[in-house]
Amino acid sequence: WAQMRDPPLRLRAAGLLAQQRDRWYGGSGGSNDMGVKGIFQCRRCGHRFRARAGGGFNFRLFRCEDCDRTVVVGNPIWPDMPGTGDPVPEKCEYCGGRMRDDIPPMCRKCRSRDVELVVTEMLYD
Repeated sequence: WAQMRDPPLRLRAAGLLAQQRDRWYGGSGGSNDMGVKGIFQCRRCGHRFRARAGGGFNFRLFRCEDCDRTVVVGNPIWPDMPGTGDPVPEKCEYCGGRMRDDIPPMCRKCRSRDVELVVTEMLYD
């Protein structure tokens, strides 16, 4: 019996999280179906930091190219959701940089965008 049973739920969940992380965050950044909150590591300097990346089914996460601040904009297919009527930001309201929804988080130490997700804390939609 022991060999025929499924692996424990926590192991299956960890595997599913890893698959989803790899599906979403293949190293190129960019938006996809799900977003992720977790710990990223800079490939250039090794610094680890917590960040969110990617939007979800209900919203898009825009990130400033220069200062890395984020803005959430609701998805227009859900007109009753808060933030849906907000315009897509073109410029960062803090520094004036261009806002994009297809770039990964920036390292807080060396400002590189060559980062990888090393710990998935939460997937969101």
